[in-house]
Amino acid sequence: MVISDIHAPLQHPDTLDFLSDTYKRFKCNHVVCIGDEIDFHNLSKWPKEHDAPGPEDELSKALDFMMDLYKLFPEVDVCISNHSSRPYRMANSVGVSNHFMKPYSEWLAAPPGWQWQSRYIIDNVLYFHGDGYSGEKGHINAAKDSHISTVIGHLHGHAGVHYITGAIDRIFAMNVGCLIDVNTYGFRYGQHSRVKPSLGCGIVSEGKEAYFVPL
Repeated sequence: MVISDIHAPLQHPDTLDFLSDTYKRFKCNHVVCIGDEIDFHNLSKWPKEHDAPGPEDELSKALDFMMDLYKLFPEVDVCISNHSSRPYRMANSVGVSNHFMKPYSEWLAAPPGWQWQSRYIIDNVLYFHGDGYSGEKGHINAAKDSHISTVIGHLHGHAGVHYITGAIDRIFAMNVGCLIDVNTYGFRYGQHSRVKPSLGCGIVSEGKEAYFVPL
């Protein structure tokens, strides 16, 4: 199962129940989080919403959710992503080396089974957050560039699966959407966008088939 962009503490209120039910329904045995598990609204370079909680309160609320997610899935491969990496990028912007920063697992109080890497290849399927890609064909372009089946998130409004068949092989491209609460302060910027967020998660079966499961 591929957990899509949660953006805690701005997650959809049904996120935990939905992920638990989907994991059981498809009899999953491995979990990948495609990234943006934390939003870090206050560490953004963009204008902040005035009613947003301060950075400490925001992180505390996010960690409350993450603790429940850890209990549900004690072993997860997490893709490093643009929102969750905001503390590191902010530190770097003022000249603080990542050498002095705590690892993700420590400041997110994660269990030993959670690990963070830029990308994973599992059953010959590439998983990464999706930075550098945009639009409704972002996942397709990512698969074409990688030349293997590819799963991304990042692009909230374009979830789905596309198969690409060549002379001797077939690969798939999947965007797993997101699990955000569109009514929260962090997503007001998209209220008038033509493309709305696609809520759900992804399923990959033995590296051969992929499904987007809508919430």
